[in-house]
Amino acid sequence: MTGDELTRIQAELLFAPRDMCRVLMLNRRTYQDYKAGRRGIPRDVADLAREILRRNREFMARLPALIHAAVERDFPGGVIPSAGRDEE
Repeated sequence: MTGDELTRIQAELLFAPRDMCRVLMLNRRTYQDYKAGRRGIPRDVADLAREILRRNREFMARLPALIHAAVERDFPGGVIPSAGRDEE
């Protein structure tokens, strides 16, 4: 993995650098060195970054169905419950 790839993963995840440091369990200086190419990125860090991206993509792909199921559960047939309003 290159620093550019790590940067692309961070951007796709919409993570701030501090968030990437947290999920990769790195201190900020080490992360900056990886991104700048001053240090090689260890395989375990690269694998973890790719796994986080894979899981994020998987979740985002399932999200519309999850939202649809929740809306259908709460508003069957698209009908908003009257929630205590008097019916005429």
